Amino acid sequence: MDGTSRSTSEVEWQELTSAQMPVWLDLQTGTDPRFYIIGGYLRIAGAIDPAIFRRAVALAMARHDALRLRIHADQPKQTIGSALDPPVDLIDLSSEIDPEAAFIDFIDTAFARVFAGGETPLFHFTLAKGRERQWFLLIRYHHLIIDGFGICLMIRAVADAYDAIPRDAASDATALFSYRRFIAEDATYLLSARHGRDIDYWRERFHTLPEPIFPPRRGEGAHDDLPSRSVQFWVDWQRYVEFIDTCRRRGATPFHVLTALLAILLARTVQRRDITIGVPILNRPAADLKRTIGMFAGMMPLRLEIETTDSVKQLVAHVGEQLRRDYRHQRAPIQDVQHALGLARLGRRQLFDVALSYEKNDYDFPIGDAPFQLIGLTGGYELNPLALYVREYHREKPVLFDFAFNAHHLTRGEVEDIARRFRLLFDGYLAEDTMRIDALSLLSAAERRTITEGWNATSAAVCATTLPALFAAQAARDPAAIAVA
Repeated sequence: MDGTSRSTSEVEWQELTSAQMPVWLDLQTGTDPRFYIIGGYLRIAGAIDPAIFRRAVALAMARHDALRLRIHADQPKQTIGSALDPPVDLIDLSSEIDPEAAFIDFIDTAFARVFAGGETPLFHFTLAKGRERQWFLLIRYHHLIIDGFGICLMIRAVADAYDAIPRDAASDATALFSYRRFIAEDATYLLSARHGRDIDYWRERFHTLPEPIFPPRRGEGAHDDLPSRSVQFWVDWQRYVEFIDTCRRRGATPFHVLTALLAILLARTVQRRDITIGVPILNRPAADLKRTIGMFAGMMPLRLEIETTDSVKQLVAHVGEQLRRDYRHQRAPIQDVQHALGLARLGRRQLFDVALSYEKNDYDFPIGDAPFQLIGLTGGYELNPLALYVREYHREKPVLFDFAFNAHHLTRGEVEDIARRFRLLFDGYLAEDTMRIDALSLLSAAERRTITEGWNATSAAVCATTLPALFAAQAARDPAAIAVA
C-alpha cells in the first residue's frame, strides 16, 4: 500500500489505511459483515426537531469526509463522495403502550442489518418519537469508516450543528476534518524505518507463540440466528467512583487494573501463566486527528507472564510497565505483526482470542436542550472468542461491563461464570490489592456453601441392627452370589 491516489473511470481511489485493512481482509475471507456493524442507541429526554436534526447530520457529513467514504467492491481502495443526503429515517412510536419497549424490539431486527454499499452511506440513523419529550436514536456504522472514539466525535458534531443551525451559526463549513490526512500519514509510516523497527520488536516479543485460551469447538454455535451473544452487568456510579478513587490512591489507572483482573481470571480459569490480551490503541498521532471522525483505532497484543505467587498490586504494576514498553511500538498494524509471525501458515487467525476495550468517552452534553444517555450495542456478533467492553459514557450513570462472546468457542453458561467471577475480583480489589493471586477466591457465597455444606451433607440413617445380622440377611436374599474373590 503506497497511499497514492489513482483515477479509475473519473473516480479518485485511494488505498485503505492500516486501520481499515484488518476489517477488509476479514470480509474477503467470508466473515459475516454483521460482525463489523457498531453503534448503539440514545435515550433522549427532551424535544427533537427532525428537520433540524437531518440538517445537522448533513452538516457533520460536510465537515467530516470519512462519513462520505465509499469502499471499492473488489479492491482495498476507497474514495470520498460528495453526496450530503443524510441517511436518517423517522418513525413514530408515540401510540405504543411502551414506546421504549417497541424501540428495543425494532433494534433487535434493525441494528445488524447489512449496509448495501455502492453510493449508500456506510452509516445510518433512525430517529424515533416516543411520548412527550421522549425520543430515541439508533446509530449504526460500518466499522470500515469509524471507530468507537469516532462515534463520540460524531454525536458531538451532530449536537453542535443542531445547536448552531437555529442561530444561523452553522453556515461556515471551513472547519473541515479530513480522513485524507490520516491516509497520507499512514502511508508514510508504512514506508518508514520505524515501521520495520516496530515489526522487529513484536517479532521478538512473540518469538514463541502463545497457545489459544479458548480454542474453537467445531460444529457448535452457528451464527444463523441473532440472540444477543453477550453477558452484562452494571456497576453503580458511586461504586465505580470508589473504584476510580481506589486505583488513584494505589498509584494505578483503571485500565491497568481492569487488564490485570481479566488476566488473573484467565490465568486461574485455564491454569496458564502465559496470557495474551488484545487491547485497543487510539492511533491518532496528531492533534487535528484527535478531532477527526474516521477509522483510526487498532489492536495491540499485550503479553503477560502471570506469577501466581505475586500480589494483585504487583501484577497491576507489571501491566503498566509492559504497556509502557509496548506503546512505543503500537503503530505496527496488527495484520503486519501477524504476517511477520506466520500465523496464517499455522492456521491461526490472530495472536489473541480475548480482548479488552475500555471505552471512556464523554457523552455528557445535550442535543439542543435535551440530555441523553447512550447505550452501546454489539449486535450479538463477536469475532473474538471473548471480549470485555467496559463502557463509561456518562457521569452519574451506571457503567456497563459487557462480555461479548463467540458461540463457536464458549457457551452462555461459561461466560456467565466468567462474568460472575470477574465481578468478584472487581469487588475484591476494592477491599485490598495485597493478596496473592493464587489465594484469591473465585467462588460466590452460594458456591462456597454448596462445596462446604451441600456436597458434605452425606449423613444417612442407620438401622438398629448388627453387621453380622446385615450379612446374614444379604446371604439369605441371594445365597448363590459370590461373597469374596
